[in-house]
Formats: sequence, C-alpha cells, structure tokens
Amino acid sequence: DNDDDDDDNDSTEQLPLLLTLPINGRITTLTSIKFKHSKKDCLFFTTERGDYALISYDETLARMNMTGTAGTKANAASANPRSSAFIGEHYPVKTHASGAFTSYSTSVMAGGRQAECGPLMAVDPLQRCVALHVYDGYVTVIPINKDYDINTNVTKGLTTGPFKDAYHARIEERTLLSMAFLETSIDYLPQLSLMHQDARGFQHVITHGVDVKAKGMVFLGSIQKEKEPSDSSSKMPAMKMPPKHDRLKISRIDGGSATLIPIPPPPSRNSSKLGGVVILGQRQVTYHSTAEGITRVVPIAPSILLSYCPVMENDGNATPNVLRFLVGDEKGKIHLLTVLRNITPEGNGDGRVTTLHFDTLGSASASSALVYLGRGRVFVGSQFGDSQLVKILETPVPVSGGGNDEKKSALDQNTYLRILEEYTNLGPIVDFDLRPCINSASSDSASRGKVHGEVGELGKARDQHRQSLVVTASGVAKDGTVRLVRNGVGMREHAAVEMTGIKGMWGLRRKFSHDDDAFLVQSFVTETRILGVQNAKDADVDAMEQEGDTDDDSEPEGG
Repeated sequence: DNDDDDDDNDSTEQLPLLLTLPINGRITTLTSIKFKHSKKDCLFFTTERGDYALISYDETLARMNMTGTAGTKANAASANPRSSAFIGEHYPVKTHASGAFTSYSTSVMAGGRQAECGPLMAVDPLQRCVALHVYDGYVTVIPINKDYDINTNVTKGLTTGPFKDAYHARIEERTLLSMAFLETSIDYLPQLSLMHQDARGFQHVITHGVDVKAKGMVFLGSIQKEKEPSDSSSKMPAMKMPPKHDRLKISRIDGGSATLIPIPPPPSRNSSKLGGVVILGQRQVTYHSTAEGITRVVPIAPSILLSYCPVMENDGNATPNVLRFLVGDEKGKIHLLTVLRNITPEGNGDGRVTTLHFDTLGSASASSALVYLGRGRVFVGSQFGDSQLVKILETPVPVSGGGNDEKKSALDQNTYLRILEEYTNLGPIVDFDLRPCINSASSDSASRGKVHGEVGELGKARDQHRQSLVVTASGVAKDGTVRLVRNGVGMREHAAVEMTGIKGMWGLRRKFSHDDDAFLVQSFVTETRILGVQNAKDADVDAMEQEGDTDDDSEPEGG
C-alpha cells in the first residue's frame, strides 16, 4: 500500500526537531500511555536510578511561548501568582506523575538487587497497569487510573492522579529476558507473559496473572479463589483468570531468544479469548498459543534480532487475516515478519495462525527502535550509529555503490529501502583525540621563517587562540565512523534560488508587531525582488518582481 508516485516529495519529506527536553538521568525504558478522556498520548519513561515520570505535551503553554510577549506573561503571572502554567515556560511539557520505585518497599532494597537483563517494561493493551522488572525476583506493578483527565490540573497523590498505589510483586523466575502483556478480553486479569532462563541455560515462556486489587500475582499453577459479591461492589464484574488449560506456557524455546511479541486472539466468537506470542530467536521465529494448541516455526539465518514494531496504516484499514511486523537485527538489516490467519475475505474461518513469513527488505543503521509512521515511512532509531528515516518501496532497486558482485546474492545487491534523511549521532564514542587546528597561512609563514632563520612568533601566537579539532571513533560494527568535531555555527538550508547581480539585501516583517522577518528584499540594478517562504513544510519560494529605477547610481525605494 505504499505510494511510489510521490517520489518527488521524498527529498522534502523530513522529520523536523520540534522539542528537546532535558531529563535528569539516563532513560532506560520509554512507552506511550493513552487515557480515555484524551486524544493525545502521554510518555512514560524510567531512568537508570529507578525514577519514573509521566509527561505530556501542553499545547496551551507552547502557544503561549510562541505568540505571547514578555509583558503579557508578566501581567498574567501577577494576576494569578499561584498558577503553575508559567513554571518551565521554555519547555511546553506537563508532568502528571513522578517518583522512585525504591519508595514503595524497603524489602526490595534490603534483599533485592538491580536486574541484570533489565529494566524491562510492558503496558497492558487495555491500559489497566504498567509492569516493570527493575529488581531480581520482583515485578513492579503500577495500576493506571483510567478516569484520569490529563487536561485538568495536576493533583498531588497517586489515588487522584494518573496512577494508583504501586507495589512490588515477588516472582520465582530470576533471569528475565523479555516480558509482554497478552491481548485478552476485559473479563480476564492482565496476563503477563515472561521469558526467563533457568540455571542450565534453557529458556522458557510462562504467563502469570496480575491482580491489581489484591496487589499480587496469580501464578500459572495456582487456582484463583472466587470472591463473593458484596453490596458495595462496583458495576463492573470481577475479573478472573483464564482456564488453566488455556494459560500460555512453552518450555525449551530456541536458545538466544530475547523478545516476545503479543498476538491478538482470533476474531471468531467461538475461539479463545486469549492471544498468543511470537518469539524472536537467533535461528528461528516461533508462534505459540496454548489456548489454540498451535505452534508455528519459520527458520531464519543466524542473527540477533534487536527491535520490532507493528505495521499499521493510519487509516486503520488493516486486513484481519494478515499481521505484519518490522524486525531489525544487529547487522542493520530490516525484515518483514508476516503472520497469516485462517480467515477468508468474507470473514469466515476460525482465525487461527496458519503460516509465518520472514522476508528481508534491506539494510539501514543497526536499530535500537523501529517506528512505522504510515505510507511506507519508517523511523530507525539507533544507539550504534546515525538514526534514519527510510521508505519501503514496492519494487526493489539496486544497492547504491554495491556494484555487481557474483558472490553476493540477489538480496544483497537489491534493496526495498530508500533512505530519506539521516540524524547525526556521535555516540557511542569508543576513543577520541584532540588535534590543533592550524591555519595554512600561519604554517606557510612559519616555514618561510625557518628558511630565513626567523621564528614565526606571530603564527604561533595566532595558532594558540584557534579552536582544536576533536577526532572521534564513533559507532559500532558496520556503523563505525571517524568523525571530526569542531565548535561552530551550523547552517540548515530551507530554500535555494540561483540569482546573480545582487547589489543589496535585507529582511522585512509581515507586520510591525511581528518579531521575525517574513520576506527577503533583493536589490538589483534594474529591479527589486521580494521573496517569501509561503509554506515552511514544502519550502516553496515565490518571487514577486517589482520594477525599479533604471538609474545605475541609485537603488529603488520601497518594499
């Protein structure tokens, strides 16, 4: 469903940087949470020190910073000195909740330690809770308050805020490699699927229930006690565990597996209400559903799969019989994982998974995160090199600079990816060196001074005040580069027009009250031209020509 007829717009389609927000700490996990009373998502993230926060973009504060003046803000602040809208006015972000995991239980700090394979995070698809694995032997659960409205003022306390009281639940599995919430019906408790490794090195997948009201975990082999309804019970029916024979469990999966992808249950009414999981391994990709009694395996070339994202168009017209995921490995290759269901175009069939397909699209930077933006556009976030914005093509094109090598396969010589934009990333910097930046003129004068027996003191003094050049060894593996870094002013080109014979040039504002210039006046010998950027996104520049004086000694007046 990609649009290849708009190739002319690929060069102008970019992802501009809109906001940079400083965070006091190193972000370890990041996800989005959406409340039912809001049309926008909130960002939930954790830091390396065990802190968390929930933030959202504030359009009112952003509009105030862009259009408001200093006098207007000062008058508003004096009228309402307790208003919090002016706190951090340079960052239009509202903080809804923040805290630390160590404040919920002293037993964790007494007997627990930081997870070796963590932290891990998963959000329930029905937005009922957030699960995190921060400490070995524990799963931290933060219940979500569905009735919270992010547009109202932030109130203190977890019960009236976006989250309810969090708690640490003890688990038997020690070495967790991945975890994900299964997609279930509202009748069941949140089902948390865990991939763990035992002492002998075998890897298994097991599923536990998360009982938010009881602040605990319902383990796989346990039987949930039925609670008697009380007079003060809520209108919502009590959630329960799925039948014991339907709870997901699989032992001794492919060694080296590190990622779980939840798959929704079949849409058929007669089928199970509990979904399955796709397990990304180093030698095979496995789909398993205990409720359906199905296991599907597709072998792949040996690789370490690092990231994935679902492929869903913005219009929501997804076919129910096909599920697609983009998967990235450590070599920078991007693959397309297709899950086929037994559903006819008329909607008939049991909806069970029948086949898995794993196809390679092409190479990009080694991805730490993938985000599908729609219309075939994919953002490749990389910690090992430059992040990229790529486009998925319907037909393959030859790899640029690859040449025709008979030893290479057809997949190595052709690609379905086109790089639209790259975002510079200097990290990780393995090594660096500081080199002086010497002017060529001073070096020539110094060399001439040595020939005539003189010392180039002037050139040495000038070089001492010059900037030094930093040479960095950046990136990892195939994304490794040597880069030259120097402090200076960066220029970004928004529009370019070839013109000759300009005698003078200055800027004009659209209105006298505006702070920024909107037009560029160019003075020629026989005419005056006024240029203005009409659309900042497309950078369409139109020139409005105005005839001026023909006198060569005088420039035309006006604007």
